[in-house]
Amino acid sequence: MTKICCLILNYNDSDTTIQLLDILMNYEAIYKIVVVDNCSSDDSFKKLSGYHNEKIVLLRADKNGGYGYGNNYGIKYICEVLHAAYFILMNPDTLITEQTIIKLVDFLDSNREYVLAAPVQRLKSQQGEIAFPWKLGSVWNGIFTNSIFISKLFHLDLRYKQSDIEENTVLDVDVVQGALFAANTEFMYKYGKYDENIFLYNEEECIAQKIKKNKRKSALLCKEIYIHNHSTSINKSIKSLVKQKKIKEQSRKIYLEKYYTMSLFQKIVMQIIMKIGIAEIRIYSAIRKI
Repeated sequence: MTKICCLILNYNDSDTTIQLLDILMNYEAIYKIVVVDNCSSDDSFKKLSGYHNEKIVLLRADKNGGYGYGNNYGIKYICEVLHAAYFILMNPDTLITEQTIIKLVDFLDSNREYVLAAPVQRLKSQQGEIAFPWKLGSVWNGIFTNSIFISKLFHLDLRYKQSDIEENTVLDVDVVQGALFAANTEFMYKYGKYDENIFLYNEEECIAQKIKKNKRKSALLCKEIYIHNHSTSINKSIKSLVKQKKIKEQSRKIYLEKYYTMSLFQKIVMQIIMKIGIAEIRIYSAIRKI
């Protein structure tokens, strides 16, 4: 039987992680569950230590180098120590059935040109609304989508449509939601590692660029779903919306400058749009407090 591992990154959210472990422990298809504690500043590691057993592997990253660093730490272990052909990356605030896990891995195993596969994400906090995967855009799209107002004004939405999902069983996509996906371990370890220059956000686009560069593909399995209690873990560790926005913009800046060729003019426009984006969030945060 194909070895399937699960990879979960924890940071200051052991209660949510433990709830997920209680469910995954009963999935016979899972060979090992690798939990990486990303140097939590609370007692997460101590709490999670009580769950360490023959199925659950608990690792502690040597530093909190960000979301990508922590996941790369786990991917290395899965590849070099566990030798699992595939792994399911899961945020602690997600939920997936065992049958869907099996279908994701079976798809990758039968279609080797694909290195990532994901189910459709449904948001628990929004009555099951679908969070759509999206296309890789131009550098200008990456710049202007830093502003919610400009994005809506010029219809810069790159997400796939409801009809795309309804009309397909398998949909080729550029970027899958990063909260949960199945991956080819060897590809991710050799070519698709997370960009550790990015602390948080925009990781999906970086991986998508590496997949595209290596002429491989990502798929959305349109008849399969998982539940995501969106940003539960992030909101616990970064409570300020303005701070979240600043981290997003720093990550976007790194992403655009690394994976696109940008002119000086584009860089100047990017800085202006990012300031507008932060101002929008400040206004929104102030209104929420009224």
